[in-house]
Amino acid sequence: MQPNQNPAMKRHICILFLLVSSVICTYAQNARIRGKVKDAASGTPIEYADVIVTGSDGKTTTTTLIHHFLEKEYENTDRTVYLGGNIGYPLLGRIDEVQPQDLVVLELSSFQLQTMTDFHPHVAVITNITPNHLNWHVDMQEYIDCKKHIFSAQTEGRLVINQENDVTTTFSGAEPVMTIRFSSRTKPQPPCIFYRDEQIYFDDGSKEVTLLKRADIRLLGMHNVENYMTAIAATWGDVSMDSV
Repeated sequence: MQPNQNPAMKRHICILFLLVSSVICTYAQNARIRGKVKDAASGTPIEYADVIVTGSDGKTTTTTLIHHFLEKEYENTDRTVYLGGNIGYPLLGRIDEVQPQDLVVLELSSFQLQTMTDFHPHVAVITNITPNHLNWHVDMQEYIDCKKHIFSAQTEGRLVINQENDVTTTFSGAEPVMTIRFSSRTKPQPPCIFYRDEQIYFDDGSKEVTLLKRADIRLLGMHNVENYMTAIAATWGDVSMDSV
């Protein structure tokens, strides 16, 4: 997109992109799956699943890790774990394959979340929020508000947020949504996942559990330690540490 193109045209193109993208975000009969976005052409509800990731940085790695953990956990069962949104294969052509017991892990951008004001996935993850896409959004606040759509309508489940990010540290899910905060610098208020003395810990409010040594993480850099913490928090209670 060239800088001198008509802003209205840019916005129309992005709206069209949103309409196409939102087809993958649908109503499901599976009780764990939440969200109701209908196919714009047929008005028919389409199956979708319940782990949604967004953020300015780290979302692709985190989404990939979540998908990997779930695939490993359910590899010998009748559950298939699909990967989609801004990552993986397009799901639009595979909608009919998704069964009620299956899971879909989605990575969504602020563009895709902008019109999803009643979106309520079972697990919502925000890796961080920093200035981004401000050539499209009216201002930073609109960008933040779009990201908040991932959890603003949640009625149950889990919200995973970055305690160390100046924006996300203020976020919290509405009861009974469980808010799990992660940090590589300090120990947040439980329930939380945190890093200390070269190890990752989880605290559910009653006790600390040692999860993983940094030396066991093959991806390099502290940012990838944080990506692991985020992915573990998103799948906590659903996968065993053997699947991590």
